Amino acid sequence: MNKKPLTAQEQLKAMTTCNPQSHIVNGTNIEEWIKMHENAESIELNQVDYEQFVTYLSSPPDRTVVKELKKRFEQKAPWE
Repeated sequence: MNKKPLTAQEQLKAMTTCNPQSHIVNGTNIEEWIKMHENAESIELNQVDYEQFVTYLSSPPDRTVVKELKKRFEQKAPWE
C-alpha cells in the first residue's frame, strides 16, 4: 500500500476523470477546492493505530447499525 498523500492536483485529476466520485467536484469552484485541500490538516497515526483504522474500515458493517440506518432513511424528513 502506498501511503504517500496525493497532491491537490493529483486528487482533482483522479476525481474528474470518469470516476464515480466526479460529482463531488462538478459544480465546485476548483480554486476553492484546491485551497481547502492545501489547508487541510493531516492526521498521523503510528503503525499499530493505522493498522487498526484500516482493519476497521475494511471490516463488514454491524448489521444492527445498517438495519437502523435503513429504517431512518425510509422515514419522512421532518420538513416534509
